[in-house]
Amino acid sequence: MIAAALLCVTAHGQSMKADQLPPLSLRFAWGADAGASIDMSNQEMSSVDFNMSFGLSYKWFKFAGIGAQAQIMTSNSCRSYPVFAMIRTNFRDDWTRIFWEAKGGVSLNYLENNHHRTGAFAGTGVGFLLATGPKFTTHLVLGYTFMQHRPSDAPDGPSLKDVHCASLKIGVTF
Repeated sequence: MIAAALLCVTAHGQSMKADQLPPLSLRFAWGADAGASIDMSNQEMSSVDFNMSFGLSYKWFKFAGIGAQAQIMTSNSCRSYPVFAMIRTNFRDDWTRIFWEAKGGVSLNYLENNHHRTGAFAGTGVGFLLATGPKFTTHLVLGYTFMQHRPSDAPDGPSLKDVHCASLKIGVTF
């Protein structure tokens, strides 16, 4: 059903009318996303995700800024809090319905039995603009997320491998 909706959104060409979207001048932008990540590394680390981001929008950088995310694992008591830099671009000065998103930073991982680890965080995905207005855009992003889990210093610490996830999120940017 989602694929059919995305085909309908993009069926009439990629470029959008100038009166449908905000002007392409330098401006402050902020947004929020909610979604889910499915663990592909078979470690029961699938999660419900929430994030906020703040930055700037200018020309082919539809968004460039920083953000923080909360990943709440659904099958255990683990939590991860990535802090990252993020860009969204379509590599064009005008607006299109499809864009690329990239994130990179660090993840603060709180594992079971009070074990804490810090590791690299990265994500990338393809985004689709949904509804748009003069001061906002809504989007859907289908992507990939990586979280590094280094070996534990404690002998009784959990032995997790790096986490690889497929993610789907919906969000809004103002």
